[in-house]
Amino acid sequence: MLEVKLERLRQLQTKVESNVRKEVDALVEKWKNEEGSLILILHEIQNQHGYVPREVAMEVADALDIGLARIYEVITFYHYFQLKPPGRHNMAVCMGTACYSRVRRPC
Repeated sequence: MLEVKLERLRQLQTKVESNVRKEVDALVEKWKNEEGSLILILHEIQNQHGYVPREVAMEVADALDIGLARIYEVITFYHYFQLKPPGRHNMAVCMGTACYSRVRRPC
């Protein structure tokens, strides 16, 4: 019984890895001749997943023949990129003068 479950898990993992590889290959093909292609690829991944999953970053590094450290340098430098899945709800608090002046005050 356990062996059957392990085999099923291996099959699912192989299928997921294959899909990730296809996704990354398509993005690399789309952006390969553009300057800053790494950032463009990461933007598309971020837009699709809401963050940059580790396994996808590893596939990008392999497809572009660059080190994984270079990918993480870019991801951690730009605030747009996230390494963790986003929460269900996102909240932003504006602390600027324009937002502060819009707060209603009791009469």
